[in-house]
Amino acid sequence: MIDLLKLSQKHGHHKLQEAVESALANRCYDGAAVQHLLNAQDLQHTSCEAIDVGRLERYTRPSRPCTSYDRLLNTGAAQ
Repeated sequence: MIDLLKLSQKHGHHKLQEAVESALANRCYDGAAVQHLLNAQDLQHTSCEAIDVGRLERYTRPSRPCTSYDRLLNTGAAQ
């Protein structure tokens, strides 16, 4: 409770009240949830641009054959 009151000094009484009401509306009674709601805008990151898939095609390689694994299964079944 004291931690929440200290947050009002940093974020202001109005923002703290909105965060507490939002947390209670979502049935969340933890002080960390209120702190998260107050800092939610700072946690939003800018999205990165999409990768051109065509550029990644040069790294495509054929998959390795599983013949040695198949032999291992066959020898294990014979025992």
